[in-house]
Formats: sequence, structure tokens, C-alpha cells
Amino acid sequence: MLLGIDSAVARLIADADCNLKRKQIFSQSVFLIFLSLISIVPILYYFRGSILINYIGDSSHSYLFSIVLCNLFLNLFIQNILGIFKWMFEKVNYFILSFGHALLTILVSLFLLVKLDYGLIAIFYGQLFSSLFFCIVGFLLVRKYLTFTLGKSYMKAFFNIGIPVCLISCLGCLIPIIERNFISKYLSLSDIAVYSVALKIVLILALITNTFNTAWSPFALSIYKKQNSGIMFNKIFLYTSSFLFLIVLLLSFFSQSLIEILAGSDYYESSILVAPLLLSRFYTFSSRFISIGIFIKKKNIFLIIPQIMYIISFFMIAPILLQKDLIMGFCKAILICSLISFFIHLILVHKISEIRFKVIYYMPVLLFTWYSLFDY
Repeated sequence: MLLGIDSAVARLIADADCNLKRKQIFSQSVFLIFLSLISIVPILYYFRGSILINYIGDSSHSYLFSIVLCNLFLNLFIQNILGIFKWMFEKVNYFILSFGHALLTILVSLFLLVKLDYGLIAIFYGQLFSSLFFCIVGFLLVRKYLTFTLGKSYMKAFFNIGIPVCLISCLGCLIPIIERNFISKYLSLSDIAVYSVALKIVLILALITNTFNTAWSPFALSIYKKQNSGIMFNKIFLYTSSFLFLIVLLLSFFSQSLIEILAGSDYYESSILVAPLLLSRFYTFSSRFISIGIFIKKKNIFLIIPQIMYIISFFMIAPILLQKDLIMGFCKAILICSLISFFIHLILVHKISEIRFKVIYYMPVLLFTWYSLFDY
């Protein structure tokens, strides 16, 4: 829901030609978040007992669930405010709110855990206190971008742009659930341990790509109307892809050394999984990067197609490779599906937008992918 609203805000802000319109867009997005929360949170609270019994078989933790719901309510406001700062290039306020929220959560949780011996509940209280505090701070920082002047209603535009993103997000959440089900069905606990160690190295690349993704969309939307913006997009595509591919090669080459540091020499066999998983993350990032062309055209609904094709291809490929190569086959299945999804994104972008991303840049990546799939 939040991603849908945030995407709609981003796209509408790019077309807004005055500060009053931007304020109206931001204000209506905050109102929509609030309206959604007061509709959803009470329902979750009312059915908290049933939810807990269904998921963990015990309804005795309803108090903790109530704290989580309060934290959800506050956190979504904070994320909405962070979105406003991101689209307005308010780097200092973005840092204050994001870093401050995380830091205060850690400090309060440690104080309650170590000094007052609150136990596990200290973490919940730490999150709640930090969220409440920075919800107030965030509102004070963002109020200059809000207005109570009604003006034009952007609600229809929010739904037109945001609902496809919500659907895509739901499918994105479904993919790891499907993957987990395959893991539990076909793999042993030792295989899962080996896979988990390899994922730790992949998180290094994920940290870099997530950081870039935060900056990419606002920048892309700020320049897409300029002349020769397509050339600029391709240059950034080349430089970013080259840098990330270098990171992929380095992490793959030094995987055994990193595994010894992170988990010990007993998990050296995890190293053969690192390259396919890194490449899968690389293609996922590339798909998101080039999909900006579809986002600019407000054709987000087409981005559902690659997600659906990923799921269908995974159901077709994973069982075959899992039976043949077990955990290595599972990682190869993820890589193949990510590659399929990337090329579908590329075809859609070229069909829908005027931006032409040059795939020739990806020849070294494709060669390393071939090596990872057949010779690694």
C-alpha cells in the first residue's frame, strides 16, 4: 500500500508545475495513508487472537501484537514522510529521520534490555518509543510541504498509478514464500544452512543496490523531460552495471575468504552458490533500473507481467533442477528466472517507452552467467 502511494506521489510530483500542487499531492497522500490505517489496523486488532493462533498456534501474545500494530501505524507515517523528503531531495532531513529512527530504536532497546532487564519485550518498546518520537519530529520537519487547501483531488491518480504497484508488491512478497516452500520440501537442514551462509554475502551486494535504488528514481524523474535524457540514462546504466558487476566478480572470487570470516571453514561449500545468487540479485536490480521507462509512461500495470512470468518459470524449472543438483539447482533456478524476468522487462520498456537501453553492455555479464550455470 505504501509503495503504491509513494510511487503515485513520485510520478505526480514530476508533472507538478508549482509548489501549491506539490503540497496538495503530499497532503492528500498523508490523508490517504491515515485513512487506510484507521480502516486496516482496527480490523487486525479485532482479529488478533485468530491471527496469532493461525500463525503461531498461541493467542497469549496479543499484547505484543497490539504493540506491533501501533508501531505499524506510526512507521507507515514515517515512511510516507521519508518518501516526501526523497522526492524533494531533502537529504539532511531524510538522514535525520531515517538514521535517527534506527539509532534511537537500538539505544532504547539496549537500555531497557540491559539496564532494566525487560527481556524480549524491550525490542518492541524500543521500536514503539522511537517511532512515536520520530513521527512527531518528522511531522515538524515536513509540515512546510503540507497544506489544508483542498484544490484539485489527486485520489483517482493515486489509485491509477498506485494499485498496480500494490499488486506488484504483493507478487514480490509471494516469490520468497514460494521459494521457502520449495526449500522446505526438497532440501535438508544442512543444505539450508549452506544456502543461508551464501545469502550473507549476497546481502553485501543488496546493501549497495538498495542504496542506489533510493537515489535512482528521484534523479531519473527529475531529468526525464530534458533533451537527450535517454543518453544520460544509458550512461548511468553502463557505469552502474559495470561497477556492480565488478562487485559481483570480487565477491565471487573472494567468497571462500568471506565465508570463513562470516561462518567458518565448515561452510566452504557455500562458495559455489555465491555467484548464481549474486547474479540473480544483479538482474533483479537491472530490471528495476530499466523499468523506470515504464514508470515514466504511467504504465505500471505492465510490470505485473515479469513477476507472473518469474513465478511460472520458477514452478517449471525449480523442481527439475532441485532433483538434479539439490541446493545448487535451486540457486540456478533463481538465476534463470531472474534472467527471464530481466529480458521481459527490457522488451516491455522498448515497446512502451522511447528509452532504448543497450544490452550490448551486458555481454560480459551474460558470459559469466553462462559460466555460473554450466561450468561453475
